[in-house]
Amino acid sequence: MITHKNNVKIVLIAGASASGKGHLINNICKKLDGMEKEHKPEIIQFSLDNYYYSLSSEDKKIAESGDYNFDDPQSVDLESAYKDLKALSLNQSRVYVPIYDFVTHSRKNIYTIIEPINMKEDTVRIIFVDGIFSLLSEQIRKLAFLKIYVQTDENICLGRRIERDSRERGRTYGDIINQYNRFVKPAYYDWILPSSYNADMCVPYNIENNTAIDMIIRFLW
Repeated sequence: MITHKNNVKIVLIAGASASGKGHLINNICKKLDGMEKEHKPEIIQFSLDNYYYSLSSEDKKIAESGDYNFDDPQSVDLESAYKDLKALSLNQSRVYVPIYDFVTHSRKNIYTIIEPINMKEDTVRIIFVDGIFSLLSEQIRKLAFLKIYVQTDENICLGRRIERDSRERGRTYGDIINQYNRFVKPAYYDWILPSSYNADMCVPYNIENNTAIDMIIRFLW
């Protein structure tokens, strides 16, 4: 197992597409930010969505027609994500996190830069890793302080996905449903749901779910 600095805690949060992973992270962050402790943790949200491979011109045409499978683990550069997370856990060097554009299906020419934290100031950094494949890679799991799986009804996930993809990614209703039936739903049963057995805890989806959030915070902080 990789040994990481005690001041850096990596939390993996997985679940189906549009299951509310980001919502859970935001609620945890709000609770942490409202705490009265003198030294609050530094929070970093690390999305595996940024590690999708940039598509070739030919693959972009396939993606635009709704025929490209983004829900196959091979579409994500998990090896690079692991290397960046390992560097963050060791807290020894600057990390350049890519930024992915789902409209152009390619990585942007800019990065999110994460600097090492100052260990002398007793700063604690909590890194929330959000992605449908967060619990799939054994290498990434070994870096984790805590592993969480968000349990959400499939119909809720589909409704949230329709709203998100039409608003944020410019996709039509027909394309979203086609992609869901051909790729998203099969991947859920082939990869994502089985990965829940790698979690330390499963959190049922709820808009608030304060009990689960309080338990997570007590464990982290």
